[in-house]
Amino acid sequence: MAARLPPLVPSAPDYVIAHLIREYREATGMTQEQAALEAGIHRAQYGRYERGDDIVTVPKALQIMRALGVSPSSFAEEADRRLRAAER
Repeated sequence: MAARLPPLVPSAPDYVIAHLIREYREATGMTQEQAALEAGIHRAQYGRYERGDDIVTVPKALQIMRALGVSPSSFAEEADRRLRAAER
């Protein structure tokens, strides 16, 4: 029988991404439900991503960014800026 892997634990970058998703959504004026619908993600799962309860995969992050009208490069640059600031 294969060994079970431990559940993934969100790290600092995961929380930065979660907070950015929420900030960008709030800037659009969308509710979580509207953003989830637009991104094609179940509302409850979308909420878990924003809270940092679940790790957002790259494909899901791209779906969310598209739904919020955010370019992936802008998103990545802001996440990188915040992570570098936290390291200081």
